[in-house]
Amino acid sequence: LHLASAGETRIDWLAGMYYYSGESREHFFQLLPLRNPRPLVDADSTADDTAWAVFGHANLRLGGGWGLSGGLRFSAEENEVSRIGTGVNDNPDLTVAADRWSHPSWRLDLEYAAGSGVLYYAGLSTGFRSGGITTERLPGGEFDRYDPEDLLAFEVGMKSQWPEVGLALDAAMFRYDFDNLQTLNRFFVDDALVVDIDNAARAEVYGIDASASLQPTERLTLSAAFVWLPKREYVEYIVSEGGGDLSGRELPRAPEWSLIASVTYRRPLTHRGELSGRVEYS
Repeated sequence: LHLASAGETRIDWLAGMYYYSGESREHFFQLLPLRNPRPLVDADSTADDTAWAVFGHANLRLGGGWGLSGGLRFSAEENEVSRIGTGVNDNPDLTVAADRWSHPSWRLDLEYAAGSGVLYYAGLSTGFRSGGITTERLPGGEFDRYDPEDLLAFEVGMKSQWPEVGLALDAAMFRYDFDNLQTLNRFFVDDALVVDIDNAARAEVYGIDASASLQPTERLTLSAAFVWLPKREYVEYIVSEGGGDLSGRELPRAPEWSLIASVTYRRPLTHRGELSGRVEYS
């Protein structure tokens, strides 16, 4: 549900709410005859997720090309999981685990619209990702769970367009500070592979990204973008399983350099729409 202002005053505003409810059901069967004639796993599991949020955002025109905007959001989420099975490694008793999380988040942005279609901006914002829980139990008897993830993000950059030459150029510098970053770990317990979500106490990422698009003709478009991440590491991370220290290690799936470039050509077809072709390198 969204409510928005008419946009005819110095202040534009937006307010609303979200609601989400989802269910999943799974049956997992695993049989390794050379290891055991009985199924190792023959289990049914469920996962029920509920989430809602309320939010508001306002944009103030200060005059002279300056603008100030800010927003506030409150999120609440709940996760309930259950599992029961008859396999060798299953628990024959129904196990139900549940947890809930709530968190406020906000953002503040300042922008300046210069002449010739150039916009400069700076923004500070926070983010939130809910935690999770499983039906597995830890040695102390409590359910295995992982904590919510929090993000503090800062970005400063510019966006520009020159329609007369068909050119658009964007560039930004950014910094992300994570608390309790959720990480996916794999390890062996009694020769069995276990996949577990853990929390890294602190992680930090900063870098530069830029993109450009040029349309020299109505049919031809050239575009390119790159990201440079000179720092993307766990600042503080003691792995809960085994106690290994990964502080100072680089984050996975976060290469220092990323590049993508493409060429797109479009050709109108008489009374038949349009034919287009694209070549991309990344």
